[in-house]
Amino acid sequence: MRYIFLLCFAITHGLLAQCPDIATLIEIGEERVSQEDFVRLYTKNNIDGSADFSEESLNEYLELYINYRLKVQQAYALEMDTISPILSEFNGYRLQLAESYLTEERITDRLVEEAFERMPVQRDIEHVLIPWDRDVDGRIDSVKAFNALSKVQRQLSRGYNLKRAAARSGADLTYRSLGYLGLFQTVYAFENAMYETPIGEVSEPVYTRFGIHLVKVKGERTFDGTSSYLQIALFESSENRQLLEQVIRDVRSNSSLFSSYAAQYSTSRNGKSSRNPIKIGAQANSAWQNEYVEKALSIDTIGDVSDIFSLGDTLYLIQWIALDSFPDLDKVRNGLVRKIQQGQRSRIQKDSLLHEARGLFDYNQDATIDSMLQYFTKDVLSGNADLSDERAGITLFVIGYDTLTYGDFEEYMGHNYGGAEDAYRIFYLEEKFKAYEQKTIYEYYRDHLHEVNVEFATQMQEYRDGMLLFELMNERVWREAVRDTAGLNAFFEENRSSYIWPQLITVSHFIVEDSTFIRKLFKASNNSNKLAKLFAKGLKRDKLSSKSWRVWPGDTRLMDFNQLNELSIGPHALDNGMFLRIDDKEDDTWKAFDETRGFVISDYQDYLEKDWIYSLREATSIRVTSCFINLVNP
Repeated sequence: MRYIFLLCFAITHGLLAQCPDIATLIEIGEERVSQEDFVRLYTKNNIDGSADFSEESLNEYLELYINYRLKVQQAYALEMDTISPILSEFNGYRLQLAESYLTEERITDRLVEEAFERMPVQRDIEHVLIPWDRDVDGRIDSVKAFNALSKVQRQLSRGYNLKRAAARSGADLTYRSLGYLGLFQTVYAFENAMYETPIGEVSEPVYTRFGIHLVKVKGERTFDGTSSYLQIALFESSENRQLLEQVIRDVRSNSSLFSSYAAQYSTSRNGKSSRNPIKIGAQANSAWQNEYVEKALSIDTIGDVSDIFSLGDTLYLIQWIALDSFPDLDKVRNGLVRKIQQGQRSRIQKDSLLHEARGLFDYNQDATIDSMLQYFTKDVLSGNADLSDERAGITLFVIGYDTLTYGDFEEYMGHNYGGAEDAYRIFYLEEKFKAYEQKTIYEYYRDHLHEVNVEFATQMQEYRDGMLLFELMNERVWREAVRDTAGLNAFFEENRSSYIWPQLITVSHFIVEDSTFIRKLFKASNNSNKLAKLFAKGLKRDKLSSKSWRVWPGDTRLMDFNQLNELSIGPHALDNGMFLRIDDKEDDTWKAFDETRGFVISDYQDYLEKDWIYSLREATSIRVTSCFINLVNP
């Protein structure tokens, strides 16, 4: 049998002061534990303030730590880490945790701050879109788009406004006045141009998947928050205008009247009552016409109303009823982060991570677009031909231990190409290669994160150990204690003196089935002999039934124990309508197994665990440096 070798902790302070700086603090079998690892875990697992580094606290944690590592070691020895459900759960958690580590916090913070600054602001936008020209086979003719852009810019240089310049260019394009737009309402590149272009000026060309944009900022409005309004909307007529004028006069003397007027008079175009508050603000999802919004914003004070105004064939009168100010950054941060990660901004984060991964894992690209064009012909891309084995084995790029080939790239692309043998094939290969490269590098970084991130590797190892320990404890202790019926009963019999009721009352509870018989019992309530005879008679003639109870302090199933204990031995008819007979009162009575089954199982589990730990310690060499206390004390 192997032995446990624990060096004495009780050594003099003089000797402690001479402790050398050693790499290994504890040896548990073949496992070596450093001072840094032990202190980190001691501090982490004593977050309630008990990590005071006292000798008592450190020695107590040392024992717990050794027991923990012994059990984890056995789990690995039993190859529990290869069990399919455990592997599946671990890999799922690993992917989830890696994704959180692969979020570039610095970039996220910058994007969140940028979004928060833009939140209260809307800008009045007009733009020209020159769409990418796509033929029936999917080609993009970028030359045509750039020629159209040049024509518009030439007209702008002559002093024409954007609308006029677009019309005079003669190019195939679309001009639109978009009105006021805000945060997250357009693609990110367009949004940047919208917010970064000075008011009154036209942006530099903006490239999106839709085409080339020129953005002009005509104006800006800033909101203090989201305002709520009530409206009265009536069809245009002189009678309705007079009605609204009367409403204004009434509301000036009592602003609360407006809501009742809105409920009484206002109808929408479909004839339904218009009673719900209208939300207007930078974050309000409304499509109100600009004239409507300007009228609403012209109201200076909550409770006041706008002038009467008309839009189309409808008259409007609006009352400002509430303002929800924009919240602090801390309150909206999580929502902004979710939107950033779901939208195009996430690409900025990913580009930063990919740049980092290329350096960490020695990325090297062998192929060029020109070399790809030689082998990825239209026939290969469309599936009418395959790459030869020789060409499929050509190196595309290398990341870490992985070499990706032309064949891997072909498999990723599939054979869905419908383009022609011209410039579009270049564009197609560039886009596909970029997407494949990003996907591959990102997944490699995610799957090898433990090699370059100590914190992640440590957290994953602790999670794996915890999973294995739980599974082993479940199998070796918790489930075994319930499953081992013979062992559980034997443990109970050997330890019966540990399961005692300090006080126990045996009581019969009588349940009366006959209403006439109830009256007889109550009449005899002050005569115990007569009451006892009635109980016996009632049981014999099925006038009542009884149930026997064993009641102990704290048990309230029948009634409060203290009230029950005040009753004498014998029959009782209580004021609350209960009929009882106190059969016996005992002190220090052994519990029946069913009365304490949960406690017995818990104690048996403790017994099994301690016995198991003892056998593990007997079979494992454990060494702790004699300078343990001094070395871990800060």
